[in-house]
Amino acid sequence: MSHNTKFVQVTISRKSSVSLHSQLVTQLSLHILNGVLKPGDKLPSVRSLARRLDIHHNTVSAAYSELAAEKRVEVKRGSGVYVGQSREKNEESSELDEIIRDFLELARKKGLLTPSYP
Repeated sequence: MSHNTKFVQVTISRKSSVSLHSQLVTQLSLHILNGVLKPGDKLPSVRSLARRLDIHHNTVSAAYSELAAEKRVEVKRGSGVYVGQSREKNEESSELDEIIRDFLELARKKGLLTPSYP
């Protein structure tokens, strides 16, 4: 497992009616479901991602906490935040995750979605 921090492409819109926190949770979740972020990938630190997005660090911290509660990421004290190894949460959310993955793959195959990462 690599301990290098994975670059995370996130775009925040301050004009959106969706909260910054929700935008961040949604985008990171989609990156995980899409396979852009893989199990074991290290996410940027709370402060570095907050600086890069020009948002308060508590917003990033709350987003990481929500993702940890959903078991999408693991917070390792003193080490960082990593994409979770276990994708199991419950049968219903696993089925939804699979539908989203299939949708994203189909969109990519049809040229409607291009990968943001190498």
